[in-house]
Amino acid sequence: MRKPKQILTLLIVFFGLISIADQAKAQDVDFTQKILVPYDEAYQFLTDLGYEDYNLKAQKTLDTATEIHPVSKLALLNSVSRFGGIRSAKMLASMYYAFLSINDQLSADTRDKNLKIFLDIATQQMMPFPVVMLEPIQDSAYQNTKGKLAYEIREKYLRQRGVDRYNLEAKNLIKAYTFLYNQTEEASARAPEIFQNWIESHLYTTMVSQFTMSQQARYLGRALSAATVKFSRDKNQPQIEARLKKQLHEGGVELDDLLQARYHPLTENKNEPSFQLKNGDIALEFSLGQESYLTSMGVEPSNIENLKLAKKIDLISSFANIPLFAASKRYEEALVAKRSNAIMSEAQEKTIADYWDPKISKGFSHAAIVQIKHDAKTNISLAWIWDVYPDSRGGGVRMMTPEGFSFPESFIRVGFARYSAAKVLAEYKKQISERGYLENVLQSNESYVDTSNPDHHRAYANTSQNYFWPAQIEKEKVLNWAQNTKNENAEAWYQNEILPSVFDRIHRYTYEADAVLFAKGLVNARGMAYCSQIVRLAFLQATNFDVTNSSDRYRSIPKLMAHFFPDDLKLASSYFVAPAGLVWQSQLLDTFVKFDYSHERAEKQKISKTLASDYTNYVGKNADVAAEPLLIEASDRLELEDIVVVEED
Repeated sequence: MRKPKQILTLLIVFFGLISIADQAKAQDVDFTQKILVPYDEAYQFLTDLGYEDYNLKAQKTLDTATEIHPVSKLALLNSVSRFGGIRSAKMLASMYYAFLSINDQLSADTRDKNLKIFLDIATQQMMPFPVVMLEPIQDSAYQNTKGKLAYEIREKYLRQRGVDRYNLEAKNLIKAYTFLYNQTEEASARAPEIFQNWIESHLYTTMVSQFTMSQQARYLGRALSAATVKFSRDKNQPQIEARLKKQLHEGGVELDDLLQARYHPLTENKNEPSFQLKNGDIALEFSLGQESYLTSMGVEPSNIENLKLAKKIDLISSFANIPLFAASKRYEEALVAKRSNAIMSEAQEKTIADYWDPKISKGFSHAAIVQIKHDAKTNISLAWIWDVYPDSRGGGVRMMTPEGFSFPESFIRVGFARYSAAKVLAEYKKQISERGYLENVLQSNESYVDTSNPDHHRAYANTSQNYFWPAQIEKEKVLNWAQNTKNENAEAWYQNEILPSVFDRIHRYTYEADAVLFAKGLVNARGMAYCSQIVRLAFLQATNFDVTNSSDRYRSIPKLMAHFFPDDLKLASSYFVAPAGLVWQSQLLDTFVKFDYSHERAEKQKISKTLASDYTNYVGKNADVAAEPLLIEASDRLELEDIVVVEED
């Protein structure tokens, strides 16, 4: 087992660990058919539910492409790491399912005893956890230090907290998996270290990002829960699913929502009904702060009907808030002072407070698209949310989970917009009739990597060159869709033709050398690809249908101010690409829902007692791991300071 210091070193270089174990399936450890048959069954089941091997495709592109744009290379490397975590979650869950199958053949007494540890493993990995980057710093050196040094102390402190949390959960899981492994016939045939190394490598790859970044995409927990329910339903043992459902409910997670692709709103209204997600839904994040304010202040839809809708649902800030718009640079300065533990002036404190006022920060700050994957045999559906995050180092496309897209904090709320298939078809026919088929769907400035700062891998626009994005759909198919699709078949056309084409393009953005969004600048400001553009570009390339044909426009007064005060408003200009035109197509919109801020959940966020289960009741000194058992204190609210990492002898 790695020591905390060793883990910290790995985290600093990055969270992607590409090991031998991450490049192959369980067969690399030479298991017998008794394990491999159920393993492969679960592996295919999870692949069909969205756990695809995009990382291997991205790695193949890196290995075989003759020329890769430097920004593409960074994004592809990011995809190898990020999607490697999704694949490792699938492999760990497949092994878990294989152990469940073997356990089902043991004596009733042993089987029942082992079942608790299976359910604890799945529950532990589905529980929400405090977002490390947002917790108060308790370090005394930090409290007495100012400026850059304080910032460095803060970063180091928070990293170590994430390391401690990772070590805690990884050690528990290694002990649990090893205990289950030792009950198989495999254990006597080979050294247990081989299996432990396999488990540890995949745990690192899939778990460590949860403790180093402010996200809660619990890939492993979802895979384990789905595998558990598959086993329960296939073997006609409903009590297993019922027990898992009860344990998750006690920790604030609803199994039915998870496995039926429903979004469980994290609001202070405990009776808020879940929202049933649908393929193609647009997921929206409404977060208090500078970015949502600037988009609501600086940009608006150019289409009159869309503008009316944006105002009706309170997405446009009043011109009375113009002074705050002009203070955007001062906000950034105040934020730096706050993060570096510096003493802020009264003016800085007011600027910070203003930007976090719900009455002012009205716009949405992030947009993505929902994809639903379904398994007909078990009737399990998983929801995935595809996005691109502008500030991700190296860029690239992310495959998030609903709980990972927007974590439960008091300054964030979530919304969803849905298009009407009938309206989309009517608009599609109209566009193709008016302008025909487009060979090139988008023109952009080529980008390059700024190498002046090796820690700042963003793409910058080169305004002297242009790049054309070609259509990725045949002309005959476009014309056939427009001419022959009947109105009564609009829903089937949208779900079975349009959306599969769109998602295929989005998937390819994760692993094709020339398709990565960051490879060519889509935004003239800093060359960054914005979240909404992954959906826009996919629709354009895959269908030849510009669902955002009514583009956004700068609002007059902010645009005028940015012209006369470019230095003061430099920061604001980088946000002048809002996704309003993507979502607020009133002529296409069918459903819109926006949930309230999650105040109560943020204040009372806890880790379930299930997470604090004493695994040593089952493994203890019988497991072929450290003799010293790892104990976790049970608590209604398990904070990181409660964790004691046990060093190996």
